[in-house]
Amino acid sequence: MIRTTLLLSLASAGCAGAPPSATTTKPTAPGVDTRVAAETTAAPSSAAPTRLSRRLHAHAMTEVVLDAHGRGALTLDDHGGLRLWPDVQADDVALPVALPEQEPSWMSLGRIDDTAFVVATIDTTGTARVSRITIDGRGASRVALFELPAVDPQFEIHVLDGGARILALGKDHRVRLFDADGRVLSQIDERGFIPWQLRVVETPGKPVALAAVLTQPVRAQALALDGDTLRVVGEGRMVALDQSPNRNDLSLSPDGTTIAALRRTSAKKREFALQLITLATGERRVIMGNIDEKARPRLHYVDDDRVLLESGSGKGFWIDLAQALPRDAPSFPPAAMRTVALPGGAGDLRMQATLVAGMRAVATDTTLTIDPVATAEHRVLRRTPFDATAITLDAGGTKVAWSRGTSVWIEDLDDDDAAPVPFDVAAPVRALAFGEDGQLRVVTPAGASIVDATGTVIGTTDAAPVAAPAKPDTTGLRLRGREAMAAVAAPTGSLLAVALSHGPTLRADRRPVLAALGMFDAATQERLWAAPLGNTAMLAWSGDGLRIATLDGAGLRIADARTGAAVHTRADLGLVVEAAKD
Repeated sequence: MIRTTLLLSLASAGCAGAPPSATTTKPTAPGVDTRVAAETTAAPSSAAPTRLSRRLHAHAMTEVVLDAHGRGALTLDDHGGLRLWPDVQADDVALPVALPEQEPSWMSLGRIDDTAFVVATIDTTGTARVSRITIDGRGASRVALFELPAVDPQFEIHVLDGGARILALGKDHRVRLFDADGRVLSQIDERGFIPWQLRVVETPGKPVALAAVLTQPVRAQALALDGDTLRVVGEGRMVALDQSPNRNDLSLSPDGTTIAALRRTSAKKREFALQLITLATGERRVIMGNIDEKARPRLHYVDDDRVLLESGSGKGFWIDLAQALPRDAPSFPPAAMRTVALPGGAGDLRMQATLVAGMRAVATDTTLTIDPVATAEHRVLRRTPFDATAITLDAGGTKVAWSRGTSVWIEDLDDDDAAPVPFDVAAPVRALAFGEDGQLRVVTPAGASIVDATGTVIGTTDAAPVAAPAKPDTTGLRLRGREAMAAVAAPTGSLLAVALSHGPTLRADRRPVLAALGMFDAATQERLWAAPLGNTAMLAWSGDGLRIATLDGAGLRIADARTGAAVHTRADLGLVVEAAKD
């Protein structure tokens, strides 16, 4: 689940939510059975499966959530891209599956088995979508299961382990349990019961632990899921916090019996107070201590007997909850804590960490850190940047080759499922070019080799495979005040690719582009299109002049030369898994 901070108003706190459906039993006191007859309130989907590609994020990762086993992961990047990692603990970590959902404000993952998952997301309109992802030898596919539309907006949605049940908290404050077809199995819709957040903790093989967070005043209310029936259990317990309720400061124990509330005594001190509230009895115990940073630590309720505080200094502090004293104790000596290293969570990045089933994960920029907290080792899943130094397209623009140092890759653009074919040469590559026979020429200081599509050397050549193009005339082009830094004419036809010093477009973050690629038709003096281009870039035309490849800091982009529409993109050279000591 994506962390959010709760913002409340006096007006919204008084609303009791939308009226229930006619089949709902509306109890007058907590603990009354709230089972409803099976009814389809969601919008089931009959769409055919869609094939999904497997590729890394093209942009910096910002969030990660894990399934209940700590194996499957969903990651989000700062451009709203979503990826499913089937098993981050595998010996050979596979490339993640690119999901079509964009910019979710909430995401949840349930594992059916090693080849099937259920993913639930909420977008910025409050629309919730639930889908099943299946992975096979050919790749991955997606089937939409059901949708809760924007007229029934949701705060939260949780896929429970196994993927057969989905728990949702609506903005009308109803808590509903759905099956995988979108049928409501049970719901809680009580007058005066207005939950704003849920706490859902799953331990495989054990009952799910549930609690709701109520506000004004802040209270924690135990819930229960018995079979397919949701119940309110007991009464809400008052919670004192020094900021609005959030998932960092207010956590539920894995057995569902205790709420841990973290406070700082002062923003200028390193002291913290951790209150443990037994939901059944209201008993309160307190632990106080000091950590090494003034910043608010991240609280992980790891198991029923221990919590882990993450300070942002690269250190974590294990606290044995047996040290807790009654709230009315005469004094609270600083708690004894065991200090460990926590990689990947320095500074504010600690707030991007999640910990499930003993597995801690942190998504930062181009790396995903997977850290088993019971060991002194961790793994880093790292995207290798696309920093190639030479690039070429074949005659029809259906194959692309690039190189970096002594490594060369050939990629078939007509086969979406084919991975680039890598091979190595004896010396650093100076240039690449496809010949008329479709074979690749690789130029090194030692000479030029001819290789086939598998990277096997099949011959050598003395002929220069890359001819220096004549400098095209750009004096007649209407550049509208922008200076042409370089121009490359198509091998055939009248198209002219011009690198401009100031781009006519803006990036997604609204910052101006420092350079752009402009495509002109020299015969008509017409500018066909323009696209952002890094200041350090390479261009390559296909032999027929119908496609153009650009390579800059953002990676590789192959476009239709007349329309500018992307035919193929690549932002990385693959995934590297590194093992390291904490």
